[in-house]
Amino acid sequence: MLSREELDRLSAKIAAAEQLTSAELCVVLTKSSWFGIKNKAHKLFRKYGLHKTAQRNAVMILVDTRSRELLIYGDDGVHQRVDEMFWSDVRNAMVEELRAGRLADALATGIRLVGEKLALLFPAVADDRNEIANDVIFA
Repeated sequence: MLSREELDRLSAKIAAAEQLTSAELCVVLTKSSWFGIKNKAHKLFRKYGLHKTAQRNAVMILVDTRSRELLIYGDDGVHQRVDEMFWSDVRNAMVEELRAGRLADALATGIRLVGEKLALLFPAVADDRNEIANDVIFA
């Protein structure tokens, strides 16, 4: 699905995006979402503690590789400051890459776009700490 080099590149992109924001960004790949991708996203968001960030400003990019579904899931602090058009724009940009069979590029696009928005809404602070690991998660 993704090579070690692609995984390392994506982790580096997450880390770089998080240097510019106090928010957290997480990428999760799954092979099943039996009860729908939104339900799966909610469960994974809680499982990985994304709902526990200090400013409630974590965002998860979730791709179900089996059903080919994609969801960008933000916590309350993000949803209060971002409109639906932003989520749609990010999703559409990622879908273009996914349709071309470029999963790593799709994820990199999502990381970049979400990271840019988070940097504007939640700028980096001096005492910020990395609350969530930067590695791509396989769930």
